Amino acid sequence: MKVSEIVLNCSTKNDLIKLLATTGASEPEIEWLRENYLSSAERAHLELIRKSTQGNLFNQPEPELEIVEYKLSEIIAATDGEMKRLGWGKERGRQHLMETYGKKSRIHLTNSELLEFWDYLKSRDVP
Repeated sequence: MKVSEIVLNCSTKNDLIKLLATTGASEPEIEWLRENYLSSAERAHLELIRKSTQGNLFNQPEPELEIVEYKLSEIIAATDGEMKRLGWGKERGRQHLMETYGKKSRIHLTNSELLEFWDYLKSRDVP
């Protein structure tokens, strides 16, 4: 499918964000396409999407990221607490690690996997 067809299939700001992320199309390419290739009705459609209430896709400042540092022992203790809150025993935790990461212990997880596991536990409701 041509980029122009993909642009015209967008109906929300999130669609435009996905377009930029997945097709490799850049903001200048979309702008060139809008100015030189699309009809006035198609330009109006694109402009409505760009001005939608889902946030400003173009010219949006980068969000500031908060850097939080944890010690490994703190994360392990936090996952212990979350597993206890959920009523998970060691066996249930190992089962999840094997199913999700193919690893049977938290010590075998990478730092990002361990943080992902902790986030997963925090997001779960108590059964």
